[in-house]
Amino acid sequence: MVSITRPLPLKAAVAAFVLSVVALLSGAGSAYADWTSVGDQQLEGTAVVFRGTHNAEGTCSIPGSATAKRGETVTLREVAFDLATCSILYDLVRTSGVQDSVAAEATPGATDADASGGGTVATTEPETPTAWQAGYLRVWYDDPVGIDVSVLRLDTETNGCSYKWKRKFSWLSLDGWYLDKSGTDHPGATCSSSWVQSGRWKAEIFGFPLCVPRWQYVWTNYGSDSNLSYDKVKITSGGTLTASWSDSKGSTLGCDFLLGHVKRLAFESPW
Repeated sequence: MVSITRPLPLKAAVAAFVLSVVALLSGAGSAYADWTSVGDQQLEGTAVVFRGTHNAEGTCSIPGSATAKRGETVTLREVAFDLATCSILYDLVRTSGVQDSVAAEATPGATDADASGGGTVATTEPETPTAWQAGYLRVWYDDPVGIDVSVLRLDTETNGCSYKWKRKFSWLSLDGWYLDKSGTDHPGATCSSSWVQSGRWKAEIFGFPLCVPRWQYVWTNYGSDSNLSYDKVKITSGGTLTASWSDSKGSTLGCDFLLGHVKRLAFESPW
């Protein structure tokens, strides 16, 4: 059972939020630009566009996916968002080497919810164990000063018909965030692959007058109850790592403007 961490007092949360606004106005951070000016920006990698659909609330649900090869780390960072067409532009960068440090997941002031498991696939066929292979998907939201305000990390590992998985979700409580909803993890495996999908994880922060037009909450949402689209990472015994996700985005004017989506996937050392 995951405990619910309530927000900080309003005064502390407002102070943290104002610092983010000041950083944005001064040009710091990685908040996305207007869609029409994307072509003028210098991208580090390849421009990739994912398109989704409007849901009943008027926000956008935008699915996406990526693959990674052995020995590389794939990072996608949001550059622009267009509400009218439910489109997000990412800067996709492939770098040599694997960034899989668990210590890097620790964020001061964060509250964590972890889970893990594993097992063996029932089969009547003779099992042929192979070397353990592991991979991960890390999905997070950056504020304008580059702080990860909420993070979801999914890891999966396979060895023939045996598999392991783990999930870590964290949110920055010192910045006023708290856990509003949590879902059920969905691990699975065959004798040639393993995977783990997240349930719905939703962290929220109270909105302020500066968040016009939304005065209630700003949230980061992983997974979706409506279309059963979840953040997922899958690895096969043949050496293929794939990841998929569903972004939720609702405004270019409110506090959504302050948050940018980032994804990272790579093979990692077995644990």
